[in-house]
Amino acid sequence: MYTEGINLLFKSIKSAKDANTRSALTARAKQYLDRAELLKKQVEDAKQKPQGYHEQILIEDGAVGYGLETVFIPYIDSELTEVQIDDPYIRANHQIHMFLRFCALLVKHARQLRVIRLKTSCGQQSPEAKTAQMMRLEEMKAGLLRHNVSLVLQYSETLHDREIRFNNGWLIKIGRGLDYFKRPEGENNIDYFELDFRPCHSTTIDIVFKGPAGNQPAGSSKTK
Repeated sequence: MYTEGINLLFKSIKSAKDANTRSALTARAKQYLDRAELLKKQVEDAKQKPQGYHEQILIEDGAVGYGLETVFIPYIDSELTEVQIDDPYIRANHQIHMFLRFCALLVKHARQLRVIRLKTSCGQQSPEAKTAQMMRLEEMKAGLLRHNVSLVLQYSETLHDREIRFNNGWLIKIGRGLDYFKRPEGENNIDYFELDFRPCHSTTIDIVFKGPAGNQPAGSSKTK
């Protein structure tokens, strides 16, 4: 994914006729390469984290380089079989699409994944909007089953906190949940497809390692 994104950016640099555009794209490419190198280091470091480890990432408004893969891949391993997402704002179409991107990332990289649990809310939507929300999520549920992954849906109108729990011990809390990206500039811009190029809203990411025994998603059970 990183190689494809970098290659696409380099092609854009070569085809850019304006010097300012080339300069901006070159700076973006360097930032992206730096993030890719940092990710490699994080993947190795994540394997050595002690129980109780806590890291906080502050994302400034307009910052780039914080795509879903960049943020989450360091904490995905062969022991990850179940994920719990608590986010009251998986409602609007773009929020559901971002959740779908996250599920696709999990299916692609967590080869032993079997269950994704989503707890969300309907909020003060119209009956038509609530029905549309539930239908989209049920459609996702059917699609994930084709990849041998069960999507368990739960609705709670008292849900407030946002967090993502991996049953391999990692807990990730994002202040804005998965909806921390700004709107893309347009369908013909690379940030429409590649989230590492898309500017973010200001938010905070807290990453905690609790250990597998202390981070079982609600409703999960140990396999014998």
